[in-house]
Amino acid sequence: MPDVQEVFRMATQKVRPDPGAMERQSQTQRRRVVRQRAGGYALLAVLVVAGAVIAITAVGRNEVEPASEPGEGVAVGAPLTVEALQGIWFEDRGTGRWPEPMMARFGPDGSFSLGGGTAEDAWTSGTYELEGHTIRFTVSGGACAANGAVFTWVGGIVAEGRLETEHRGTVDGGNSVGNCGIPIGEPYNFTRVSPSSPAAADVQPGYFTGTPGPISEETDSIDLQGLWLVEGTGHLLQVEWTGRYRFDDAGQLAEAPRDAGSLEIGRRTLTFTSGGAAGCAEGDVLVLSNARVEDGGIEGTVSEDSCGRGIDGPVRLLYLDAVTP
Repeated sequence: MPDVQEVFRMATQKVRPDPGAMERQSQTQRRRVVRQRAGGYALLAVLVVAGAVIAITAVGRNEVEPASEPGEGVAVGAPLTVEALQGIWFEDRGTGRWPEPMMARFGPDGSFSLGGGTAEDAWTSGTYELEGHTIRFTVSGGACAANGAVFTWVGGIVAEGRLETEHRGTVDGGNSVGNCGIPIGEPYNFTRVSPSSPAAADVQPGYFTGTPGPISEETDSIDLQGLWLVEGTGHLLQVEWTGRYRFDDAGQLAEAPRDAGSLEIGRRTLTFTSGGAAGCAEGDVLVLSNARVEDGGIEGTVSEDSCGRGIDGPVRLLYLDAVTP
């Protein structure tokens, strides 16, 4: 058994390392450093590539989506076309500049009017151009006295007969069209009523405040003046205070109505006698019998239609009450 001194010597003497151990340790450390650096370079490369992809995508988006594209809160829908816009549209209540809705007319020839049912009632009229989701209006007339002004709306056709847009101001950045101030960002949403569209079934008409009950000889054309829609059809009727009327179902009430003539008001009857417009012969009549004011509209039965408008049986006239300047 070794003594204490021998044990101490054995425990504390230096043991010579195996040949090559230091070299192996150094190689292991070098490989670790190389792997760490390689990982760092790989991460840097990924970040550079990702940045390039983002930059290219951003450039592409700027090319595809110009500033005129609909912004947040604007219904995009389908791009605008002359075919989809052609006709007369009734504005949704609660949108637009005025508390009462207005009419928008888009012609196949690039003409437009915004306001009442005819060019004479418009607060602005002129020509329009389409590009994607943008309507560019150039004003040449109307009560806003904005001749030469150019302003834009941005939006789209969200369903057949449904147009949703937002006013983007004039091309010089202003929000006034002549003497009519319109806040930038103001929504203007419409339903096409002529020609008829599926969306027209949801039109919210105005409430006709005429005296409830049967139409009588005491009823005056002044009482009935305004714009009316024959429910469930694309037929628009405009009654003037003079007793003249216009009748059309092709979106051309303003410039080329199918029928125009004079209105005769009798006891429970409304008789429309044509003056010989494009679609009817002079003297053709449409007679609404048992005519009465009921629930904010006019109801009755078409008992005669010598012009062949395709309206028969019980009908209801919805009072549109479109705003005029």
